[in-house]
Amino acid sequence: MNNGLKMESIKSELLENGFYLAKNIIPVDLLDNIRKLAILHGQMGAGVRKHYGLRQPHAFRTAPFIKDIFECEKLIAIISEVFESEDWFITNHADLHFNALNGWHKDDGMSYGDGGYFGGPGYHIDEPNVYKIAIYLQSHKDFDDGLTIVPRSHRTQIIRDDSSEIEYLEVEVGDILIFDARLSHTGQLSPIPGPRTERGQAILDGIVDEVSMVEQKKIPKSEKDSELLELFRSVVGERSSIFFTVATESEPSNIFAINNMKRQLKELGPEVSPYLPPSVRDYLNSKGVKSIDQRVFWRSEFPVS
Repeated sequence: MNNGLKMESIKSELLENGFYLAKNIIPVDLLDNIRKLAILHGQMGAGVRKHYGLRQPHAFRTAPFIKDIFECEKLIAIISEVFESEDWFITNHADLHFNALNGWHKDDGMSYGDGGYFGGPGYHIDEPNVYKIAIYLQSHKDFDDGLTIVPRSHRTQIIRDDSSEIEYLEVEVGDILIFDARLSHTGQLSPIPGPRTERGQAILDGIVDEVSMVEQKKIPKSEKDSELLELFRSVVGERSSIFFTVATESEPSNIFAINNMKRQLKELGPEVSPYLPPSVRDYLNSKGVKSIDQRVFWRSEFPVS
């Protein structure tokens, strides 16, 4: 976590602990504008329904307004610090999340049973040259409804066990979380999450009777959880976040990017292009942000018709 550490420690933190939380990077007003567009997008029902919420895959293409995060020069600069190079690119993988519950997992694709995004267990890899960026569009200080991680779990296939150290990350609007895709993590686990502050406790106290009424209903657990989550959202507001992937070229990162995109295309359908729309690519280029679209290995894997 960034507690006044110098920027040059980012890479060593990622290699050792598997994550780095950078505070106050993106202007709040910029994220507020993106959040409004994200909520409108979610209300249209686009994306994949999962865990009582929605996830919009391939979001730089399917929800292109998220590209505006790169109005922030500090975001671009800190990604360059991660790789100690400006020759990084977005892999075109991006997810826009809405209001979902979650469970413990890794983002390396191993849970799908097809070899994962690295083409097999990648826990022996010292430097994967590919990282996830998480940007939350609201604060997660008051409740356990943000991201909880297992530090240093990026070097083991074990997701979590009784001996695992866990750490809740109090992410606020403007912060960015950089993490290794192999890191064990979870989002909101319970439809009514635990409070972390007096304000959070007061909010939950205000709905205690409604929660009790739902919990006493003789309905399936899935319906009960859905109602409780909707009740929680009614008092705290919509929850949304952007997760995207950045990389520099290497054998592990190239394999990861290709397999990660194949998963997104499987969710969206074969008619969807793995490439960005020209308008988005041109916008990113104008900000000095490279896309994977022009990489030889990418064009070889996904030939342009």
